[in-house]
Amino acid sequence: MKLILAALVLLVQCAVFAQDELPQSRPRQDPVARAKGAALFATIQEFQRRHTITVNGSENPGGLRRGGVLTMVFAQRGPNDDAAFAQFALERYAATGPDAEALKEARDVVAQPSVDICAHVLDGSFSDGLSIARYITQVDEESDRDVVVRYQSIFDKLSPRVRANVLQKIDEEVVGISGGELDHLGMAQEDPDLYKVMMTGLCRGKKSAVSSTANMLRQTPGAAQAQQR
Repeated sequence: MKLILAALVLLVQCAVFAQDELPQSRPRQDPVARAKGAALFATIQEFQRRHTITVNGSENPGGLRRGGVLTMVFAQRGPNDDAAFAQFALERYAATGPDAEALKEARDVVAQPSVDICAHVLDGSFSDGLSIARYITQVDEESDRDVVVRYQSIFDKLSPRVRANVLQKIDEEVVGISGGELDHLGMAQEDPDLYKVMMTGLCRGKKSAVSSTANMLRQTPGAAQAQQR
């Protein structure tokens, strides 16, 4: 298993940055602007590479975010059918009755940030890159703690024997997990201006992608129904 932990998906098209280089009177296909955008994108990719922290559970299990580990272990664990899940819980954790019912809840725990990071990045709430990095780091940590608390509330419902079995399984699976995430504070401390440009571009790209997907679903009724399924 491989676990990737990140505040944002770091897939950004060069065009996101190239658009910022274009005066309003010039077409978006301007080759000079595209070249500048491509150069900036390459610079940011290298910037991210230098500040990506990778942790292997087999070498440093304590270095992985606990909430991310628990989500990885329990996400999509076991069948949705109640009878089949009861058998799964019995075989994997020796859990029956109330223990099996409690474990069902673990499948539905996901990280749910209480705030929209990009909304605050784009609305001018932060004057510099370091402020953005501190904010993102805080949101990440709070989100991870929230996930841990929610899982712990489930573990507290388990009988001592089953809880021990669950924790043992978690320890066994941690060794096969690797996690990679950006060191936002390190990036902002090295080059706060570049970091701010990067996060602004990422958030604009995310906003554009969400808007495009929403427009596509509105224009294609069948796609909206498929998305719901």
